[in-house]
Amino acid sequence: MSLKRLPEPDDSLLTLANVARGKGMALMPESMCVSMHQGLCYRPLDAASAKKLNIDVYIGVRKEDHRPQVMAALEKMLANGR
Repeated sequence: MSLKRLPEPDDSLLTLANVARGKGMALMPESMCVSMHQGLCYRPLDAASAKKLNIDVYIGVRKEDHRPQVMAALEKMLANGR
């Protein structure tokens, strides 16, 4: 499986709304993790991954999304820093 990287959108709130609707996931700075959308949760990256990015970044995913593709993508992103 490969992850598709899209350009950064102009509107981060629209991005979070799309994630909450199950249309992907997003890396967000910690400062954006205050936006509350029903069905959205934030997960911190592991320390090694966050250090590579030089900022506190979280992965925004749909709260109850346990689809194999999503879980595999999360594992892949989180494992890259180990």
